[in-house]
Amino acid sequence: MQKILLTSLPYFIYFLILSFAGTTWMQELTYLILTDGDFQAAKRSPVLERSPQLELKFAEYDGLDIAESLKRPRLMKTHLYYRMFEETFRRQKPKVIIVMRNLKVGFIYYLPLHLFDPEFLLFLGGLSRTERTRSKP
Repeated sequence: MQKILLTSLPYFIYFLILSFAGTTWMQELTYLILTDGDFQAAKRSPVLERSPQLELKFAEYDGLDIAESLKRPRLMKTHLYYRMFEETFRRQKPKVIIVMRNLKVGFIYYLPLHLFDPEFLLFLGGLSRTERTRSKP
């Protein structure tokens, strides 16, 4: 498993949440707590700008750059596991909110989005793309 090298800053709050486990709900709730319930501020910018995603990087969007430009305390989310971060990150004792959810429930929410994805159907059938290619005559 590849480790993520990240320096924890004392004014960052990290969300480590699996997909479909209440990510947006937790981001919104934490943001409102930090801003003393300022709903107007929450409405002015999308949640991805107020709490960027660490591993997301495309076009002009870079989650880490956006997070560093935010006012303190800064919120940042990731769908990576805590153990994927380097030991140096964990030794700094960052503020981390971990949300756990029954994986079966998350799977039920995930299923309709990927029901017709060929890769996902292969996964459900117990085959990877490589195995399927090898098994063809």
